[in-house]
Amino acid sequence: MAIRSKKLDSGGGFIFHFIEGALIQSIQNGDWVLLDEINLASDSVLNRLATIIEGNHILLNERADVVETKRHGDFRIFMCMNPPYTSAGKK
Repeated sequence: MAIRSKKLDSGGGFIFHFIEGALIQSIQNGDWVLLDEINLASDSVLNRLATIIEGNHILLNERADVVETKRHGDFRIFMCMNPPYTSAGKK
């Protein structure tokens, strides 16, 4: 997901344009996604991923308007992690 902004010529304000990222497109198209080193993700990222795993849709509340995105039946998400008891292989 990316949010691009453009400065207005007339007043110095900004126009924001929401662009769906690779994960949202994968959810819609039924692609497979691999998330490596998931143990390094922040709690906020893990909480957001939990909504994707548990439900059949995701609410994109980052947009100015809340949009429900349905999960394609073929969508798969794989997560890999290093053992939690060692720091070997971490960034």
